[in-house]
Amino acid sequence: MHTFDSKNIYQVLYDGTENVPPEKKMISRPFLNLRIGLRYLINADHSEITSFPVTDQILTLGGLSETEAFQLAEVNTPRLLPPQAKSMYDFLWEHKIRMGECCAVLELYLITNIYESNGAAAVLYPGVLRELADRISPGAEQTDLLLLPSSVHEMMAVPDRGEKDRSRSLSEMVNDINQYGVGPGDVLGREIYRYSRKEDRITDVTEAGIFHNMAAEE
Repeated sequence: MHTFDSKNIYQVLYDGTENVPPEKKMISRPFLNLRIGLRYLINADHSEITSFPVTDQILTLGGLSETEAFQLAEVNTPRLLPPQAKSMYDFLWEHKIRMGECCAVLELYLITNIYESNGAAAVLYPGVLRELADRISPGAEQTDLLLLPSSVHEMMAVPDRGEKDRSRSLSEMVNDINQYGVGPGDVLGREIYRYSRKEDRITDVTEAGIFHNMAAEE
């Protein structure tokens, strides 16, 4: 019998609007229009991750409050499921998938964990997005990132170069991914997000948001 260990509680990120997980009793909290859920890790390797949802019963068993469980998960997850951020070109090359032109043109990057399972939560790890932004634009220039919800297993990122009229192409990409690229249970969401390098935080982005505002500034 597996002995409960609070060091095995970790966090996952999923769509808070439509993609309600089958474990409806899983402890979760809102994050923008997404939700952060808690799971308990039994085993992780590169073939699969074995886990189960953290419920009120599990918290009672462990003698933990919900607040304590989330605090533990924030510390545990980067250790249990270490992050990786790489260019889409490198990812497709490793998986022997033919690269489309979009990967080079849009400077696509993939953020996940080393197991590539429930890896979208890697954007919540301290320093991951900041390090990627610094890697894309080293030096004094501070580059923000636009985050595209690829699936619950990964988040895509593109550097925000300040171009106008990108909202439609990026939104179409997200819609295509949701419609053709992932199963219904793996859809992460339809919104585009922005990581501010200066503020070190993620915010919502809408067509009436930064893209519209950039045009108004001219």
